[in-house]
Amino acid sequence: MPKVSVVIPAFNAAATILESVKSVQEQTFRDWELIIVDDGSTDETSQLLQPLQEPKIKILTQKNCGPPVARNRAIEEACGEYIAFIDADDLWKPDKLARQVTLMDQDNTIGLLHTDLEMFDEDPVLETVTYYDRSPHTNETYHRILSGGFIGVLTVMVRREVLDDVGLFDPEFLFGTEDWDLWIRILRKHKSLHLPESTAYYRSSPSGQFKNPETKAKGEWKVIQKHLLRQEIPVEVQKQGLMLYLKRNPRKLEMIRVYLTSEDVRATVQKLGLWLWYREMSLVAIRQRALYRALKHYVQAISLRSFDWYSYIWPFLYLVQKVSTKSRREKHYVDCRMFGVDGIKYFD
Repeated sequence: MPKVSVVIPAFNAAATILESVKSVQEQTFRDWELIIVDDGSTDETSQLLQPLQEPKIKILTQKNCGPPVARNRAIEEACGEYIAFIDADDLWKPDKLARQVTLMDQDNTIGLLHTDLEMFDEDPVLETVTYYDRSPHTNETYHRILSGGFIGVLTVMVRREVLDDVGLFDPEFLFGTEDWDLWIRILRKHKSLHLPESTAYYRSSPSGQFKNPETKAKGEWKVIQKHLLRQEIPVEVQKQGLMLYLKRNPRKLEMIRVYLTSEDVRATVQKLGLWLWYREMSLVAIRQRALYRALKHYVQAISLRSFDWYSYIWPFLYLVQKVSTKSRREKHYVDCRMFGVDGIKYFD
């Protein structure tokens, strides 16, 4: 029985699938099996995969159902103690599996292990992406992942018994957020570990499967509703989690456009501080000396709260005065203080 089962879902991946498979075959750790699920491809993916059939490589085919279902089918066929994931256009460094297996074997309490990654297009490496979790699982790490899917699926190794415990990818999440949902479920119950070194390359392609910002935002909002807005999550964690998500997520405008018109969602978001986002945008406008736009955003913030709006005019005027007279460094401090979250810089 192999130690590691590697899972690759593939849909119309003829241009890149062989590179991804080669990066698995070149692993210095050799005790693995590779399970590729052709998810109803209509290009030459199937023809390219057939010659790869061998005892260590399984090729499965199915009608197009999306990555969650494809990954789940591969996991159900897997025999390994550990499960690792890589998409059909991404790459691994040769020692990826070796380093992760060593760490997992050293501590059998680790349920999920992930690493940093590097982004690339066709030639150069664009940037190294690092993540927040620098230590074994803590409640803070679990609360942090509620606000964003910061674990790259191509860097993950997870114990099979952990997946048996929490379940597989949820097919309801069809917008590229099924992995975020699964990581949250795992971290809620099991220990995680982050290796602060890059072991993989993520291909940044404009033609990627989930490049539509509005559909991506819909999927992300479903995760937030399912996990962050649960009753047992502390209100302060919910508020800060929502703010962190909105601040670092380039699709926040699409999310607001889609969901703010829904009264039930609007009522929930009001309690969690969406008004702070409008205040943030007003502060950006102030620094750009666009006071009319700043006032407009601030009024939008006020409209989301059932409080005495008059009492909140004074903080607004105070910020106008501070931003007009203080340095950029001091503006950061004032902004953070007004948001009531010490130590977080909302403006880079």
